[in-house]
Amino acid sequence: MDGSVRGMPLLSDEAPAQGEDSECRRCGKGFVPLIVRSRKCAHCGYTYCHSCSDHQALKRRESGYDPVHVCAYCIDNLTVTSYGRNALKQQSIVKLKHYLSAYGIPIPPGVAEKSDLVDLVLAARGSNGCLPPSHESFYRRYGLFGDGPSPFATGQQQRQDTRPPPPPPPPPRQQQRRPPPPPPPRQQQRSTASPRPPQQQQQQYAPPPYPPPGREAPRPASQPPPSSRPAPPRGPTPAPPPTMDHLVSLTPDELAHLSIGALKGVLELNHVNTHLLVEKEDLVLKVRTLVEQEKRERVRLQRVHQMEDEQERFREQEMEDIRRAEQESREWHEQDRLRRIQAARTATEGHPGTSLPKKQPRSLSPSPPSTYRAMAPLCRPSLIGRCVVCQDEEANIALVDCGHLALCMACSDLIMKSSRECPLCRTRIVTEQRLLRIYRT
Repeated sequence: MDGSVRGMPLLSDEAPAQGEDSECRRCGKGFVPLIVRSRKCAHCGYTYCHSCSDHQALKRRESGYDPVHVCAYCIDNLTVTSYGRNALKQQSIVKLKHYLSAYGIPIPPGVAEKSDLVDLVLAARGSNGCLPPSHESFYRRYGLFGDGPSPFATGQQQRQDTRPPPPPPPPPRQQQRRPPPPPPPRQQQRSTASPRPPQQQQQQYAPPPYPPPGREAPRPASQPPPSSRPAPPRGPTPAPPPTMDHLVSLTPDELAHLSIGALKGVLELNHVNTHLLVEKEDLVLKVRTLVEQEKRERVRLQRVHQMEDEQERFREQEMEDIRRAEQESREWHEQDRLRRIQAARTATEGHPGTSLPKKQPRSLSPSPPSTYRAMAPLCRPSLIGRCVVCQDEEANIALVDCGHLALCMACSDLIMKSSRECPLCRTRIVTEQRLLRIYRT
């Protein structure tokens, strides 16, 4: 079988043509040559437009199967025919009953369970997985557009269709012309004339209990006006459900002693569906699960806050060391400059007429303090604003989640292909849209 036709329903045979129509039976679009062409459904035999018959099913041939076109009405029923037992159990009872009535499969009285309807559908199939030709003929004649009820009609239309047809009107009687009778004499007419019936008395009806439109009914004196009527007594206001802070502090036994209303209120506040929870044990289990998740989330947030505090203290300590090193460096350079000036003045005073000594090379000057030597790499201006990965390119990629401006374009591509984490705080980078390009002027 070709891979392009897998999963299609099977046809036992192709339906005969039901005649040519001038318009589509589903959407009512008129057929126009070369513009709106007609196409016959291989299952019911009626003609539809290409849009309404753009579904396919498999037709048997000698060496395999051929895909043929079926209409949008028939593809639903053919799909139900190809379903197995598990797939049929997932369908609704209304759809299964429509399917059985469309193919003329009788439903015994008293059958109301879905499993019984599934057994009827499976029992009606043949050895080839399709329905017998008798059921398919019934579907083409009565199940779709015939005289019987349609499986696609609404419930009101089905009730109207299942009513017995009205009896045919009786044939009209043939009027025979008879000669008029001779007129009786006047005296006989007066004597045979029936007495005039007395005038019928008019029935007296009581006036309606309500006033006519446009008039207000008179209010009894004992009845107070509507504005001064006392408000009906209201029931006790239900207590609000306990908060999550209160639930976290409770033990499992104390959670089990909460009322059903309180448990449902907690679940509804946390967007949990309680319609399917009938027993109190199920409600308690759901609430315990919510409390455990809240405890784990709070522990995680506490750890995150601790890590952020530690990182903040580390950054502050680092900046303090940098400032101290810079201060020591400035003091040392100032002392070195003063020492050089003092040495030059002493040499000039001891030997008048001589010029000031030349500036000694930096290598001959005393070495700076150890703190400055340790913090010198951090004080280099060349590393400020550089990428923390390669330390060559300018850092112009900022992470939206953690706010670190620590990557260049090339290193950000490498990180998105490998670890997908911030190199400073290990924050997860979900997508590339969380990387923000920074332009400096």
